[in-house]
Amino acid sequence: LLCSILTATGVYNLRRAARRVTRSGSAAFVAAGMYAFSPLIWNNATQAEVFALNNFFICLITHVTVLYLGRPDASRNGHAYWGAFLCGLGLTNQHTLVFYVLVIVLASLASGWRRLLRPMQILLLVLLVLL
Repeated sequence: LLCSILTATGVYNLRRAARRVTRSGSAAFVAAGMYAFSPLIWNNATQAEVFALNNFFICLITHVTVLYLGRPDASRNGHAYWGAFLCGLGLTNQHTLVFYVLVIVLASLASGWRRLLRPMQILLLVLLVLL
């Protein structure tokens, strides 16, 4: 049951991210539906394994990344902090998430390197990942 709930919550976060990117509710619904009903995701949702939790973290990190990349500079730090915390939390579950996190970190640094590459920001982000 928990795997199904985690997958459904992940699909919901993925739909929210797709809605923000495409600005179309129907496109977001179709994208989330294709993800949810794909054989691998469906299989992970019906079995008691760790992959549903990994899929949940990937969808949630995707949503936070879309929020971070779509905000003006003044309100971005909160999403960066949440993203760092979720990346650290996700890496405790499945270490293959490091490949996804690497791309997210590079995209975040390319988008807001002036704000993120300050000593206190780096320290806080690293502490949130390690927390």
